[in-house]
Amino acid sequence: MKSWFYNYSIKQKYRNDQQGIMRRYLRESKQWDEHLKQTQRFILNCLKGKVFSKVAVLGSGWLLDVPVVELLNHSQELHLFDAVHPKQVVHKYKANKKLVFVKKDLSFGLIHEATRCKNSKEFMSALATLEPYAQFTGYDWVISVNLLNQLDNLLIEFLRSRFSFSQEQEEQIRQIVQDNHINSLPKGKSCLISDWTEVSEELTTGVVSEKQLVYSKLLDAEKYQGWDWIFDTHKMYRAKTKTTFKVRAYKF
Repeated sequence: MKSWFYNYSIKQKYRNDQQGIMRRYLRESKQWDEHLKQTQRFILNCLKGKVFSKVAVLGSGWLLDVPVVELLNHSQELHLFDAVHPKQVVHKYKANKKLVFVKKDLSFGLIHEATRCKNSKEFMSALATLEPYAQFTGYDWVISVNLLNQLDNLLIEFLRSRFSFSQEQEEQIRQIVQDNHINSLPKGKSCLISDWTEVSEELTTGVVSEKQLVYSKLLDAEKYQGWDWIFDTHKMYRAKTKTTFKVRAYKF
């Protein structure tokens, strides 16, 4: 099929995912609020006592976890990066001259490669030759907010619809995507918040299991703050299961 069809499908997938996030938030707001407040507090502590020329937020989405008003007070310009911005958010802030919406694929072009390549071998070759670079050096502070684990999820889901990969290959793709994202953040003026581990409690048996979400090892030696995000209590993310994410927040 034509690449425009895939690009349309990907954009629609982004929109569907965003709508799904809002629906889940409306169901789980009491459980989510502590995680959202923790995220906002961590971001503001990183910026405490400072005023910047330009601040970037990567993965801005619905801005549920982003302290927009405070960030605008800490910066002359606030740039919000996402592949697709919810229309409601754009409408709410369109009159604010300090706030800029930036549409950007934050996967270093791998979404494009996934639409261009004709088979899994060609994609893995493109992945191997990808040269990561620091994309955000022009900013005084960069915030990656609940994005790290999402970058590879959409890519893997799209790739599975076209090609077959081994589990080892999928994990390699995830690690490279996550490594590239971390390496794109300018050192000494960045913070990153992400879900790191998925904890599933099977409610009929009481069995608890954990699933790795982050495959990058680049931050393993760094100090971090951690908390639990009670993600789904209505058993709609996984049947008969309560889902909690272990979150990590880094300043580096």
